[in-house]
Amino acid sequence: MASRASAKRNSDWRIMLKRGLVRAAKLLGALALGIFVVFLALALLSYHASDPSMNTVAGTPPRNMMGIAGSYAADFLTAKAIARALIAALEQPATVAGISFAPAFLDAERGPDTEDLGGGARVERVSLDFFIWFSPAA
Repeated sequence: MASRASAKRNSDWRIMLKRGLVRAAKLLGALALGIFVVFLALALLSYHASDPSMNTVAGTPPRNMMGIAGSYAADFLTAKAIARALIAALEQPATVAGISFAPAFLDAERGPDTEDLGGGARVERVSLDFFIWFSPAA
């Protein structure tokens, strides 16, 4: 009888330890995600177009509150936002100068390509492929 109780207690502590570790991992993940969101928010709020980033060569130190990492992150996020706005604008049907354009759709979005320019300089690119149909307006 005593052996059954100790066996049950042994399995219970293992289950409780596993649950505790899973919960701790979830809490640490949530904390890390929260810190990352605050970092991105501060980087976007302190964005300066003249900061060194993927599309700006600047010899001055970054004025972004999050430093060089913040200036790169803010530049990437603003470029992504502009691309998404362009996609939303092109997906609307329109008639221009007697030509009817059907909604465009995004065929592919290729991720950041990196080209080494030498001397430590690199260019980051994101490209979009669109298909647009048109016909004479009736």
